[in-house]
Amino acid sequence: MYGSDEPYRIQKERAQVAIKLTDGTVVSGFLFLSRRERLVDMLNDQRRFVPVQREDGSLVMLNKLSIQRVEPTEHGSQFEGQSPYEVLGLEPTADDASVKAAYRALVREFHPDRVTAAGLGEAFVRLAKDRIQRINAAYDQIVRERGFDAQ
Repeated sequence: MYGSDEPYRIQKERAQVAIKLTDGTVVSGFLFLSRRERLVDMLNDQRRFVPVQREDGSLVMLNKLSIQRVEPTEHGSQFEGQSPYEVLGLEPTADDASVKAAYRALVREFHPDRVTAAGLGEAFVRLAKDRIQRINAAYDQIVRERGFDAQ
């Protein structure tokens, strides 16, 4: 981490998407979001370009003004290979109160009702439901392992 020779890096999550451009072209690939970043926020921030890794591994920068629609194409694998602590954005040494706080913040942030209220469509609602299931499963596993009160 800090003080080491390795540079500090923000952990990113990979979201597989199909991006339809205004000229009708469809780009399939992966967008990378920080753990607490939502796709809608990334698409509406001040950056003019979005980096997309194509399925062949090449990287392309898309101008946001050329994007007509973004649709998630992957379900269920966003957290594969991660520990339940990583799903919640925590270190295994986090105390019980921190685990509860992280869980509650993630549920508030990624709840499917928020996606529905933002008018993002059924594909994003399905993605949010998958993500909430992984967040809930991670929290349940930590609660079982530690034996603390989940309430």
